[in-house]
Amino acid sequence: MNWSVIKYLEWVFPAALYSQEDHVTFENVRFDDPRDLITILYSKYLYFPESYFAEKGFGKVWEVVQGDADGEEFEELLSDVIAGIAFEVGFMQRFTRIVVGHDNAAPEFYWALFFSKSLSFWRAVYRYAGTDFSIMIKGGLNLKSLIERFHEKKREEFIRRFEMVEPEKAAYIRECKNEKEVELYLTGDKEFIKQFRERLHKAGKHDLVDGLFAGDLGL
Repeated sequence: MNWSVIKYLEWVFPAALYSQEDHVTFENVRFDDPRDLITILYSKYLYFPESYFAEKGFGKVWEVVQGDADGEEFEELLSDVIAGIAFEVGFMQRFTRIVVGHDNAAPEFYWALFFSKSLSFWRAVYRYAGTDFSIMIKGGLNLKSLIERFHEKKREEFIRRFEMVEPEKAAYIRECKNEKEVELYLTGDKEFIKQFRERLHKAGKHDLVDGLFAGDLGL
């Protein structure tokens, strides 16, 4: 049984699920099929308010359970739906809190989004979404549609606001060649900053060079 499905069910239902290779044990009963397990769990906790299940996106999962897909097709569809729920609830809805609550999150996402670096974007998502949500997201097979959803709803606005609030930092981040350089710049690595100055100087970007010197002087 897909680990992302198990994590989702543990998030939704206050149940003790014991996973062993390809199956899950719940209340001393072995479940090989996630459809059977979800049906049992839902019937057991059916008294929970509809609003609770709505917050967890369970309606989408239940639609898949009641659908015609079976076998591998069912498991793939289920994993994709769960990945979409986890991305929406665990990342999209929390994105503002993530970039405000973590010092380097906004610059990291800015670099990945400005240059449309999908792998860098996903690494940042997994770093800040939390372990359980990341496992749920990684279980999906159609991550391209998820990043397209983010681009459609948040990318342009985030880039615009970051450049408005942090224009100098945005300018330096755009000069970084990769994630590692972004990290070194943000942490103020002395050796990198020295090389960075030299590179900017050779490129004739003297205003940026001056800004790095001013930063060293605390100006």
